[in-house]
Amino acid sequence: MAAEKAKVSTKLQVVMTTGAAAAGESATKTYTFGRIRGDASDDELLAAGQSLGSLLANDLDGVKVQETYSLTEGL
Repeated sequence: MAAEKAKVSTKLQVVMTTGAAAAGESATKTYTFGRIRGDASDDELLAAGQSLGSLLANDLDGVKVQETYSLTEGL
């Protein structure tokens, strides 16, 4: 039997630079937003992440998308 994959959820992550860590690397904070429309395009997700990042106090370091899937046995 082949495995079947079904999307369970999509989350948008906005990564902000908050300063410098002790080792000289950037310290970051990630804000996660759930309840994302499942059919949102990559361009829409990037635009939303950039807009949310502009509302926050620190510099935007990146936008990430986290998708969760469930696997079941197919018939």
